Amino acid sequence: METASWPARRRSGSSQTAAKTSSSTSLSRAVCSESPPASAISARLDPGGLRNVAVDILAQLSLRTISPAADRSAAEAAVRVILDGAAPELRVTVPDHPVAKGSPISVSAETQDLSGVEKLEVGFDLDGSSDFEEKEAPKVLQQPGGAESWTTSLPTENLEPGRYRVMVRATDRVGLSRSEFQQVSIAPPSGLAKPADKTTSTIRGTVVLVDRPAAGITVQLEGTGLETVSDSAGRFVFSKVPHGSYKLRAKGIALNKFREGSAQITLPAATEPAEIVVPVR
Repeated sequence: METASWPARRRSGSSQTAAKTSSSTSLSRAVCSESPPASAISARLDPGGLRNVAVDILAQLSLRTISPAADRSAAEAAVRVILDGAAPELRVTVPDHPVAKGSPISVSAETQDLSGVEKLEVGFDLDGSSDFEEKEAPKVLQQPGGAESWTTSLPTENLEPGRYRVMVRATDRVGLSRSEFQQVSIAPPSGLAKPADKTTSTIRGTVVLVDRPAAGITVQLEGTGLETVSDSAGRFVFSKVPHGSYKLRAKGIALNKFREGSAQITLPAATEPAEIVVPVR
């Protein structure tokens, strides 16, 4: 339940203020009556079932005079309020080829959120905890007004050649966050970075619930430590996955219930991406 206050310049007589929120799904209304000499009027509005929508709150101030026939509206004001209850959507891109030690690793991200993403944290998940530890010191990018496209780079001077997991966490303006992980390879510093590893491939998939795409579902690739979240169309991607057989597990909330499911996939010795559908129930 939200509280809204509007300063009111009083005139002779008493006044009545009506405040309401409106959207395509529901309507909430509150009426407050005050007598002089109050200088402010407040109302509590119940958002009801409104979630993940932007609504308009309208306040109307009416003056009540000695003669009811002379009562009239004295002022009206509206304000837009965002009811954001979902974590941001996040898609992360990293190089699909080994990067020579000492060269920065470029990281770009695309975000989408109702209230706007104002902070992005980017770093290496060195201990596999799926969280940033103090010693890992992620880069923090901030946009107070919110942003949808982000670009940064991570240094590699202090890392040994090998495979590492990059973690990106997006936090929106109301404090909700979502993380995504991508694998990167660091090559020895001598010579140029090698071309893309021909023994790895890409998995592209879709999470579905009753033949419809399911968004916001966490998908794990067992045995690799990789996980990601399906986008608004139910899609997900795992890059640079070594050839072999894997089990994908999906779990999350869809249609107001916890759902889970799994699927098996085999990556042959080919460079073409493998497609898969993961059903959840």
